[in-house]
Amino acid sequence: MKKWSPMSSNGKGTGPLLQLDDVGLVYQGSNRPQRVLQHISLSLDEGQHLTVVGPSGCGKSSLLRLMAGLEAPTEGQIRFDGQKMIGPRPNLAIVFQDYGLFPWKTVEENILLPGQIHHHPLDEGQLEKLLESLDLTVVRKHYPGELSGGQKQRTALGRAMAMQPKLLLMDEPFSALDPAMRYQCYDLFRKYIGASPMATIIVTHSPEEAAALGDKTVVFAKTGGVIEDVRKNE
Repeated sequence: MKKWSPMSSNGKGTGPLLQLDDVGLVYQGSNRPQRVLQHISLSLDEGQHLTVVGPSGCGKSSLLRLMAGLEAPTEGQIRFDGQKMIGPRPNLAIVFQDYGLFPWKTVEENILLPGQIHHHPLDEGQLEKLLESLDLTVVRKHYPGELSGGQKQRTALGRAMAMQPKLLLMDEPFSALDPAMRYQCYDLFRKYIGASPMATIIVTHSPEEAAALGDKTVVFAKTGGVIEDVRKNE
C-alpha cells in the first residue's frame, strides 16, 4: 500500500491546522489483530474542506474518531493546531450520524449546551442568526422527538457550530435524509460554512455528496488506505 501524503497548500508559511503522519490503527481481535487503517498521512489548512469517500467498513469513521481525539492511533502521530492530539479538543467539533441530541432539551438548549460547557456561550444575537441560517427558528422550543430527520440534523449541526470550532468533523451527516431534504441541507451547509473560517472534514459513502461539499476529496480502499487523492481546486 503506497503512502498518501499531500502537503499544506495555504501559501501563508504557517503550519497546517491538522496533520496526520503515517497513521495506522489496529484492533486486537479475539483471534488475531485486525488492521483498520494504514499509512495515512495528510494535512489540512484552516478553511479547507475535505471529504472522505469510500465503501462501508473501509475505516472512514475510525479515521474520524482518531482525528477527533476519541481514539489514539496505534501507529504514527496526529497533531492539531500545532499540538499532539491526546484527547478531544474544545476548538474541534464532531457531528455523528445518529445526531447525538439530548431528548430532554429543546432545539435551542441543545445548540447552546457546548458553549455553556466551554464557557463561551452564544449571545442572543448569535443564537438568532444561527437558528435563522439553519431554518430552525420556528422549532426552537421543540424537543428532538418532535422534529423531522432534517430538523434533527440541522440541530446537531447548529450545536457543533455554536462551539465556533476551528475544525468541524461530520460522519455521514445527511445519509438518513430523503433527497429533497439532503439538497436543502447541502445548501444550508455551504451557506453557513462559506461565511466562516472553519475547516471541515466530512466522511460519506456518496461520491455526489463528496463533490457537493468538499474542495478536495480522498477515496478510501476497502483495506483502510487511500487509493486516490482528488484536488478539485488545484
